[in-house]
Parts: sequence; structure tokens; C-alpha cells
Amino acid sequence: MSKRDVYPHGVPHWTTCLVRDIDQATKFYGQVFGWSFKVNPDGDYAEATLRGRTVAGIGTLASAGANAQPGGHGTGIHSDCRR
Repeated sequence: MSKRDVYPHGVPHWTTCLVRDIDQATKFYGQVFGWSFKVNPDGDYAEATLRGRTVAGIGTLASAGANAQPGGHGTGIHSDCRR
């Protein structure tokens, strides 16, 4: 994975994975990408790190009843627009 401090306009700069089981997701992505994780005190969001840099996030979803949501990914695109 390349190291970046600056992102050009239009380039993806962040991704968040939304899952029902954060423990399984951090184990899976840790094995696949070699990421380590910092899980917040509530246990509902984890920041993935690689070589000391934050690279992605994993958040939890409601998993039962009327509030159940499908999992997914969100990608942040850098914009130079400042309004």
C-alpha cells in the first residue's frame, strides 16, 4: 500500500466497511491486508492501521428486527471544492 499525505481532487481517500459483526470483520481484514485495529470504547467502530497510519474504518450495523440493514462499503472521494 502506498503512503500518501496529500490526495489530488477526485481520488478516493477513505473507505468504511459496514458490518454486523465487527470482531469477525477485523479478524478477516487483518488477515487479508495485514491491518491492526483501534476499536472505540463502545465497540461499534474500528480504525484500521497499517505501518502506523490510519487507512480505513469498520462500523457496525443494526442486525435484527425492523432496523436491520445490509452491510456495505462507503468510499470518500477527495474534493478541492471549498464552499
